Amino acid sequence: MPYLNDEARRRRDMPVRVPEKKDMQRERLYRAEREVFGHRLFHTGWTKAQTLDFLQTVLDTKWFRARWPNAPEVVVETLDAPTEYPSKRSPTTVQQVRRSARLHISWRRGGGGNASPYGPRITFGVTGPNLGPEIAIHELAHIAAPLNAQHDRYFAKTYLMLVERFISVEDARALRKAFVARGVKHTLPKVYTAAGAAVAQERGKALRGLRDKKEPTSL
Repeated sequence: MPYLNDEARRRRDMPVRVPEKKDMQRERLYRAEREVFGHRLFHTGWTKAQTLDFLQTVLDTKWFRARWPNAPEVVVETLDAPTEYPSKRSPTTVQQVRRSARLHISWRRGGGGNASPYGPRITFGVTGPNLGPEIAIHELAHIAAPLNAQHDRYFAKTYLMLVERFISVEDARALRKAFVARGVKHTLPKVYTAAGAAVAQERGKALRGLRDKKEPTSL
């Protein structure tokens, strides 16, 4: 076995980090969200108890559990919450990427919300009438979406599904329309099986054949 000096040994024993991609469509999604929900987004005025009950009700539904069986099952209020967002996110390691049966809810000064699936935890701002179903569903979508989804197409798809089910069909339609207008990706990429790929290939050949027949022949 080759000799390892202290630096090489330290690098070998370091936890593997999960790469984080750039959150490309965050601002576009936020703008679309504000267009649809407007004043409701930060002025519904729910209490902490209403927010906790709403999240637990969502987690308890058969519809939710059938689609996200690995999501948390119990909402737990955490009282020793930070008062503001951390200045820098701590590095994420594979040891931290563990789903828990408990969704920890904490509170801080300010507005809005912040979710971390590595816990999992949601932190809500409670200064003023900031709590409501729109913010709760947005943050819960971060917990249900794949790890490191941020605000990508997988998050947007999850978010739309939750809005349609737990807020209203009309809001989901309006939000989808706003996503399209602002270029927010919200549909999942097609995944073909071997049989499906073969069918798609044959369909492509047939379409090319029709196109060739329509093209005029050169003299």
